[in-house]
Amino acid sequence: MAWHSGIKRAAKEAKESGPLALDAFHDALTDKLYEEMKTRGLL
Repeated sequence: MAWHSGIKRAAKEAKESGPLALDAFHDALTDKLYEEMKTRGLL
């Protein structure tokens, strides 16, 4: 979702889905997607 709808939307959805989803979102974002999103100018 972060790729298609943006970080803010994805974070909001993860937060609304509960703490486990929010933690998984954070882990994926910081561990795997951060550099790619920075390269693409999404951050």
